[in-house]
Amino acid sequence: MMLFSNLPGTLWNIPVRTRSGSEDSSLKDKGHATRQSPALFKALFLGLNFFERKNFMERQFTATCYVLHEDKLLLIFHKKHKKWLPPGGHIEPNEIPHEAALREVKEETGLDVELIAQENVWIEERFNSKSIPRPYLCLLEEIPAHKDTPPHQHIDFIYVSRMKEGSKLQEVDEVDGALWFSQEEIKMLQADVDIFLDTQEVACHILDKVGLLQPL
Repeated sequence: MMLFSNLPGTLWNIPVRTRSGSEDSSLKDKGHATRQSPALFKALFLGLNFFERKNFMERQFTATCYVLHEDKLLLIFHKKHKKWLPPGGHIEPNEIPHEAALREVKEETGLDVELIAQENVWIEERFNSKSIPRPYLCLLEEIPAHKDTPPHQHIDFIYVSRMKEGSKLQEVDEVDGALWFSQEEIKMLQADVDIFLDTQEVACHILDKVGLLQPL
C-alpha cells in the first residue's frame, strides 16, 4: 500500500508562499504536505493505488434465475453481450430480489417457474418478520462501458428454479433466442466468447446437482 509519505515530492511536498510571494520555510515539513495539491488528486484518480478506484464505481442491484427442466438448463442469447446467459435484469424499486428473478424469467422466456429451496432456516410469517427465498449464490459483476453508460458493477442475486408443468417457452423481443442446454453442450461453449466463464461454471455446477435441487 502506498502511503502519503511515499508520494513523489513534486506531488506532496508543495511549498507554501506568503502573501508577499516568498516561500515560508517554517511551514515545510519533509514527508508531509503543507497544502493540498491538484496534481496529487489528479494522480490519485489516474492510478496511484492507495485508494481503490472501484470504491467510487456505481453499483446496481440485479436478479438472475437459472431455469431447469429435467436434465437441461435454459439459457438466453443476450442482445448486448452476444453471449448465452440465464434470464435476469435490474431489481425495480420496492421489488424483492426473488420477485425480480421470477419477473425477468417471465418477461424474457414466457415461462412460469418455481424457485429451488436454498434455506438454512425458514421463518413462517409473523407480525414482525417472515422468510423470503434465499439466492443460490451472489456475485459482484464488472459491467463494461456501453454507449453513454459508464463502467459499473452489478450486485447480482442468483436463483435456481424449475419450469412449472404446462408452461411453454415463448419467443420474446427482449432476447435473441432461448435454448435448453445439457451439461455437455454447455461445456462445449467457448468460455468468454460464447458464454462468460462464471456462467459456464455455475451452470455446470447446477446440472451436477440437478437431482438434489427441490422447489420451495
